[in-house]
Amino acid sequence: MTLANYFAFERPNPIPGRLSQQLKATKIFKRLNIPNIRLSVIEDFAGHIVKRFIPGKVDLKEFLADVSGYDFGKTAKKNFGEFTFKAVFPSILKAARKVGYELYPDRKLVNSNHFEDNLRVILSKMSGVTRLMIVGIIVMGSNKTILRALNGSKTQSAMTISLAARVIAALVVDNPIMEKKVGVPTRPKHIQKDQPEKPDFMSLPNAYNSVDSLPHEALRHPDVVCIGSGPSLAAVVEILRKHPNKSVLIIESGGHLSNEEKGGLTQMRRTVLGYEQAGLTTALGFDFSNGISNALFGASIPMPNLVGGGPGIFSGTIEDPEPYIIRQIFSGMNVDHLNERAEEMLGVGLIPKELMPQGSIEFLETALSMGYSGRPLNGMNMARRRPNQTLCEGRAECPSQCPIDAKENPFLREALQYPNVILVANTEAQRIEFKGDEPVLIPVISKLSGRKFNINVEGEARILVGAGTFGSAKLLARSGISPKGRITFHPASEVSAFNPDMGLVDPRGRLQSFLVEFRKNIEGVQGANEGVRPYFPLLLLASPGIIGERAVELLNLYPRTETYGIMMSEGDDSGGSFIRIPGFNELQMIYKMSQEDRLRMKMLAFKTLEIAAHTKRGLFLRALTFPLFPSKLAGEFSQLGFFHRDEIERFKGHLLDNKTFMLNLGFHPLGSSTGNIDRRTGLLLGRKRTYVIDGSSITITKVNPTKTIVVNAMDKGDKIARDM
Repeated sequence: MTLANYFAFERPNPIPGRLSQQLKATKIFKRLNIPNIRLSVIEDFAGHIVKRFIPGKVDLKEFLADVSGYDFGKTAKKNFGEFTFKAVFPSILKAARKVGYELYPDRKLVNSNHFEDNLRVILSKMSGVTRLMIVGIIVMGSNKTILRALNGSKTQSAMTISLAARVIAALVVDNPIMEKKVGVPTRPKHIQKDQPEKPDFMSLPNAYNSVDSLPHEALRHPDVVCIGSGPSLAAVVEILRKHPNKSVLIIESGGHLSNEEKGGLTQMRRTVLGYEQAGLTTALGFDFSNGISNALFGASIPMPNLVGGGPGIFSGTIEDPEPYIIRQIFSGMNVDHLNERAEEMLGVGLIPKELMPQGSIEFLETALSMGYSGRPLNGMNMARRRPNQTLCEGRAECPSQCPIDAKENPFLREALQYPNVILVANTEAQRIEFKGDEPVLIPVISKLSGRKFNINVEGEARILVGAGTFGSAKLLARSGISPKGRITFHPASEVSAFNPDMGLVDPRGRLQSFLVEFRKNIEGVQGANEGVRPYFPLLLLASPGIIGERAVELLNLYPRTETYGIMMSEGDDSGGSFIRIPGFNELQMIYKMSQEDRLRMKMLAFKTLEIAAHTKRGLFLRALTFPLFPSKLAGEFSQLGFFHRDEIERFKGHLLDNKTFMLNLGFHPLGSSTGNIDRRTGLLLGRKRTYVIDGSSITITKVNPTKTIVVNAMDKGDKIARDM
């Protein structure tokens, strides 16, 4: 049997003689509690799984290696080149199109070359484990009966699995044809006529697109190696200001898009290219308490993977933590001077009203009139405080890599002004090799060619680990150091308001432009509400249970729908950690969200809906709940998850029911390495000359962490510089 036939199948037949294996596979499906599906269908499909994947009939290890890019059960050998499992891709594409026909029945879009390209790109960005999982669920979902049953199930496990299949819906509608149909903004709301012209990062003479083109002497004994190019580069800037002649090598696993290149791509394609694992990094959790059965659930935690790090894809919110948090992180040290410099470098300022979307202004004014506390947010590059600073134009494309680089990482820009600093993109540090407690070698691999190189760090070189909470944890694990630390993040979700009698929503304006706080209204929660404008393909991805013609109808409402993001500080009983996945040499984040935090999150959604119900747009309301609320007054819109504002109290009962699940995202993951370092210096415990300087080395649960990450990196960089 060829690899191309692994996924090519019609309706499978049961296989006599392999009953025990077939029944074992059947039990997996039965545990999902999927209703309205004949047992014979499950048995037939389970038989197909057994026939295709049980060793003896096919080489299972060969199959896993081809799909995931790994030698299963051996040392990982991931192929970082362009998508290479060509033998199986045609069959994966065939299965994905079957899923696409069910989720969004526009055969022109599903059969387009753009959809095929989207599938190639997103699978090539995934890790081996994620790719294997997505491909398996695509194959399972290509069975129409099972896909419909998954979407109709009321268990969270089934919802979690169906969400993976719903990636296909997003890839189908991510098309220039649909962008024109739903009204993606083409002109900025607030035009800056004096925007500076500055060279693109990768056009600079000391920036390289991969290690392939880097002169080999640059790999020999640099004074500083920084792994990651995000905000923690503030530490490198501190070192360079005190030692301007030190040689610095910055290794970045992500790539870079010029503004010209961004202009030729859809927002979702830019999003996929800018995030770790195409934005599908997920924290898995398990909860069997309080009557919840089969509660496998996941929270998507998008993390950056591009030159410049987080500023390239976040919305640029810069808020201060409370003073006690600063004292806790910095052991009572006064860091006011660092805080001021961080603000100056980041261009922190209050978001002006002219940059706020009209719907955000109305929501904020409504909340204030109802007695809530609220205000505009502070943002990055809202104040012109440094040369060549590009200001926001309100294009509402922040998470998709800003097309004018209005959130450019200023620390990378400053570092590259030094001729002895080199940036290398599309290059992943595989591990740090130690001889005793001394670092001696950093093997790296080109993500463009798959070629391997070594950076020699013997002697006095300082290694700064700044690859982010996920990237730094992976690097430490591959270096033989288990990441230790409670991972925190901000659980988030969104709610929507729709009025068919109102005109189109103006899609322009700055995302996350205001804040409404609920500390006095919900016990134990520092909740926040922010104006958002999710890119429309993500609306289908985040709408469990809505497929087929309903999905078409939901996108038809998108141009008239306001969306509000909600974000919450988690309590002390919630948190995550990493586990190693056997055979793949990969880490998976496991997260436990306490019952109290789940309830607080639901109350935060309800309070936000209450405010939205008092706006002009808030005739019909919607939250990302599963199962959908059975509205009696929303008419045709009830099948899309909307309910009438007069039903809000009845919706509250549905929302707070323990068996109602609310779809969550997670932002600002921190803390994965706090147990591995000396908190004062960032030095890796039991090792020399190796420091962790990014968000993985701190834990904050109360505020957007960007500025605190920068201040922490400045503090650590200052200490490292003094020791050099």
